[in-house]
Amino acid sequence: MRDALVFSAEMSGTLFVIMLVFLRAHHRHPGFPQWTAGTGLVCSAFLFLGLRGLIPEAVSVPAVNASLLVAAPMFLDGTRRFLGQARLRLGWYALASIPFGGCLYYLLVNDNIAARTAILMVAAAIPFAAIVALVWKERAAARSPLFTALAVEFALLTAAMLVRAGGVLRRPGVALLIDSPSQLAFFGASVVLHLGVTVTFILLTTERVAGELAEANRLLAKASRTDALTGLANRRAFLEVAEAEVRRMARTRRPFSLILADIDGFKRINDELGHAAGDGVLCEVAARVRAAVRKLDATARWGGEEFVFLLPETTMDGAVRAAESVRSAISATSFAVEDSSFAITMSFGVAEHVDGRTIDATMAVADRALYRAKNAGRDRVVAGQP
Repeated sequence: MRDALVFSAEMSGTLFVIMLVFLRAHHRHPGFPQWTAGTGLVCSAFLFLGLRGLIPEAVSVPAVNASLLVAAPMFLDGTRRFLGQARLRLGWYALASIPFGGCLYYLLVNDNIAARTAILMVAAAIPFAAIVALVWKERAAARSPLFTALAVEFALLTAAMLVRAGGVLRRPGVALLIDSPSQLAFFGASVVLHLGVTVTFILLTTERVAGELAEANRLLAKASRTDALTGLANRRAFLEVAEAEVRRMARTRRPFSLILADIDGFKRINDELGHAAGDGVLCEVAARVRAAVRKLDATARWGGEEFVFLLPETTMDGAVRAAESVRSAISATSFAVEDSSFAITMSFGVAEHVDGRTIDATMAVADRALYRAKNAGRDRVVAGQP
């Protein structure tokens, strides 16, 4: 039996070392420090359990009891923090003094190993049962089989402890360190389940970290393709879409057109009302533009007060009509910035892409058309000449 306890201590110690290694990377991750501490306390409990008979029971027994009674709520605290809930109140740890006092009574006053074991098992099973309830409740939203695995492992561990408590009460005369099938089964199950919950929690933490990194990378990728002020696509993202559309046209011979638009008199707005007002106008124009075009159209801020549109499946005539619709949406209502209200107009240059031409060449056609719209009096749409 002592060999089994030594093996249990060695396994728990190995798990504790593994947790310490991972702690260096995840020390800021909610719940991981508490789980590491709980694993260390379980290791301590198995160590002192294996030392029974080699050191005074007045030392080994309280050490085992205290370690397990604190480890159980420590795991619960770590689980709550991992799930984003409030940390465990100190009252849970204070409550551990009640069963600890009972264990001391049945050691120092009325030596009764069955009573001590039953008290210890039931007291540790309560936080574990709470973990089962918490994790099982979260598993549906989490959509990870690891949550189900963790709940099942803790449920089995809770059941093993309650069975152990009932077994020692039914057979109070059985010594703790004798070789018996039930004793070996309990300690074997405890080691395996402790291994299971520890590995599962490490995997859950790793899974969450991987998810957070993926989300951070997604946000970075989005930021690299999005204009920070207006929320529209930026020039880089637009050119990627445009090049893809050029390749699609080469395969399908389906048309697409570009529209280049510029806010008329934007410098005056910045000079007279300030750059904050100018930024507000850009954001409002972007919102109106987004609402005026089709969902399949690509819209981007080209730079400064210029906007660009790519209209798939659209010829020059259709693009001119779309540009006119946007122009009307912009000029139809006034813009309000602080106490000022004023009208905004935009000029548009339109170009239909020709197969075999580069996107830069088509943009140049739209740019020349925009230039003519400005020279012709602004607030108008001009079709480009190939």
